[in-house]
Amino acid sequence: PRTWFAGDVQRWVGRRWQEIDLLRWLPAVEPPLEVGQRHVVFYRRSCPHCEEMFWTALVRPELARTVLAVEVPERPDRLRGEQSWPLPATEVQHAALPLGTDWIIETPLVVTLQDGVVTCAEEGDYHRCLGVR
Repeated sequence: PRTWFAGDVQRWVGRRWQEIDLLRWLPAVEPPLEVGQRHVVFYRRSCPHCEEMFWTALVRPELARTVLAVEVPERPDRLRGEQSWPLPATEVQHAALPLGTDWIIETPLVVTLQDGVVTCAEEGDYHRCLGVR
């Protein structure tokens, strides 16, 4: 699509991840999203809250192993802008949404899954869904 808008992410809670159009853009990962607890984190490298999330929460190995971090392009024609912060060394899996779409997402957007079902979805913050303070 030319433009994608998240809308009310709370309506995703209770649905299987395959029913959420944004999550269908994700690559296949191991372990699959249907197994255990997984966190899908959408972030931009220009987002201060995202940087904080990586450096304070996602550097924790026990949490990082459950995370698929999906980079959201800054613009339809560019993944990162000039103000991109460096990623810390962490055990999260990485992916990116494709170029060509204007992804209207307030980052970070965190979607927590339990056995493939959305149990938490939060746009603009990460604390509640990741279970961190």
